[in-house]
This record gives sequence, structure tokens and C-alpha cells, in this order.
Amino acid sequence: MFNKAPLKIPDLTGELKESLALTLPLTHYQWHCAIKPATLFTIYALEDGLHVLFNVKEQNPKCLCTQNFQRVCEDSAVELFLAFPPLKLSPKIDYHPTLEQDLYFNFEFNSAGICYAKYAHTRKNRIPLSEAEIKKLDIKTKLYEDSWRLRFIVPRDLIKDKVGYDPFEPNCLFALNAYKISEDPKIEHYVSLSEVKVPTPNFHRPDFFVRAYVYHDSPLS
Repeated sequence: MFNKAPLKIPDLTGELKESLALTLPLTHYQWHCAIKPATLFTIYALEDGLHVLFNVKEQNPKCLCTQNFQRVCEDSAVELFLAFPPLKLSPKIDYHPTLEQDLYFNFEFNSAGICYAKYAHTRKNRIPLSEAEIKKLDIKTKLYEDSWRLRFIVPRDLIKDKVGYDPFEPNCLFALNAYKISEDPKIEHYVSLSEVKVPTPNFHRPDFFVRAYVYHDSPLS
């Protein structure tokens, strides 16, 4: 993905029209997929942070977890991972996120909005968001006959507090990946926005995230 230009996430502050948001399909079906739910990932910025929407074509999604920090990845889940470099970087910089260098967050949800969200520089010993911080994500879900959707906010103040600067300012580089997943063998699947080129399932790989930045009015070319 690093040979491609960074994703341009539109800042819709003052002109909120979801039709102007960045919407991408998750197209990389990886490892073992017992089912292949079609998933759309939508993202845009407002003054309060990044707004994220997943639309999943899936009937009766598995949804057994009822408390935050239960293993929603064993239900039918959607996930957003974000990685932030230690200093502000321009989108023109040849930035390659890594576990040790970058602070990365994993936001994971089932179709009821039950959340598993942590952050750290490594996969192990990750720091959980507090219940108050999870509440600020403003998670909303809706079930339909043959699909479901989930939306949430990545709060600007939350990320700024953890990272030490505001990575959602225009033209400030970070990295992300979006996923659809279930580890339940009956419906097991691993779908990603940016392909994770490793032999066994592991989404905790910032080195395969795609670079991104928020723009307003005049995106960089």
C-alpha cells in the first residue's frame, strides 16, 4: 500500500454531506473465509473527530457479547485500527508505521455496539479505554433484514490526549486499516481494506496499514 498515495479523508465541518465522505469496499478476503460478507467502510472528519461508518451485508450476525471488552472478534465484528507517528508528519513524507515507533489503537465492535478498544506500541499489554472514553465514541448500530450498520466517532480530544498532538488537523499524516472479522469457525472470515501479507491471521500489523490524512478544500495532489 505504501506505493500508493495516502487516503484523503474529507473534512466536512460546516458542510456535512455524507455523500462527500470517503467510502471504500473491504476487498481483501484473507486466510480462511467460511463466509464473505460484503462490507463498505465510510470515513470523514468533523470538528469533534473522525466519523466512521460500516455497512455490512449479513443476515442475523452473530452477537453474543454483552459487555465491553468481551471478545467481540468471536462474534461478527467490524474493526478500525489507527496508527500515529511520534511527531506530526506531512503526507509527502515517506512514512512507514511500525509497532515500536507508533501509537496504535484498535476499535472493535459487534452488531450491538459492544466495544473492545485498546492502545499501545505493542500487541501485548495494551491499555484499555475507560468506560467514560468508550461512551465518547458515541456508538450507534442498526439491524436490517439482510444487513447491519455501525457508526462511531474517534474523538479528536481523546486521540490528541494520547498522541500528544492533533493528528486530525489538515495535512497531518497517520495510518489505518479497516476490517470485517469473525474467529468463530462456523462463520470465520477475515476481510481487510489494506491487505495484510502474513501467513496466519493477524490484523495487529501497522506495517500493512494504509497512510491517510484529513484535508479541507484543497487536498494535496
